[in-house]
Amino acid sequence: MATAAAGRSTSTPGNNSQGKTHITLCGTCNKQVGDNAKALECEVCNVWFHAKCHNVSDKLYEALTEEDDNCAWYCNNSKQGAKKLRLQVIAVQKDHEAIKFALQNLTEQCATNANEVSKLNNNIRDTNQQVKDLQSSLEIRLGGIEAKLQNLPTQDGSYLATFRAELEQKIDAAQQKTTTAVQALEHRASSGTSTGRPGSGLTFGPDNTRVLRQGLTELDQIEKRKLNLIIANLPEQESPEEDMRAVTEMFKEEFKLVTKITRTSRQEDNWREKTGY
Repeated sequence: MATAAAGRSTSTPGNNSQGKTHITLCGTCNKQVGDNAKALECEVCNVWFHAKCHNVSDKLYEALTEEDDNCAWYCNNSKQGAKKLRLQVIAVQKDHEAIKFALQNLTEQCATNANEVSKLNNNIRDTNQQVKDLQSSLEIRLGGIEAKLQNLPTQDGSYLATFRAELEQKIDAAQQKTTTAVQALEHRASSGTSTGRPGSGLTFGPDNTRVLRQGLTELDQIEKRKLNLIIANLPEQESPEEDMRAVTEMFKEEFKLVTKITRTSRQEDNWREKTGY
């Protein structure tokens, strides 16, 4: 704020012509404001006013003069505009603080988002690697299954055909032996040959008894084995238990089945040892 004691420019309101000296006039009485006059300059319109013309008391004038650099004075015409300007400045300051606070929050949120994005990228990389590992594992397993399936038609088809032919031959042979034994018995019965049992007309010789027993046994074995599953090209283990365990594990893994497995070759060997045939 400027006072008369601090000096004033020598221009009249509305006239700032260069190169000319102008006297300062009061904005109220329009009279000259002398260098020693008690006068105040409005901070808004920059017009000088006599303190008396603006009803400024001596005490207030002295206070304003003493605090010239720290006080602002406005004329009556500028007070309303200064008040609005002050409110606008306050509003701008509040907006500035709000923007500053929002910017700070935005900066912190951006930093947080950057960390989250980094974690998400790491998770995505880990997930992609897990998917690739799983896909690779599945491809390996599927490749093994496809290889086994490709070999099944040739191996199982030829083996099953051979096995069926052998089985049919054994059935025919067993039926033939049984028929021969029955015919022999009927012949002996019709001829009245005695047997070891009183009242019977049949005699069981050792040859006929052996043939009948062999035929009946083979038919019984065929009946028991007609639903057996034959697995080709399976490496033979050291014991029947190991054979069963290996086949069981294969079925559990490939077909998810619970199986009952019998080693037919060993069973046939045991039968031959018991019967002598």
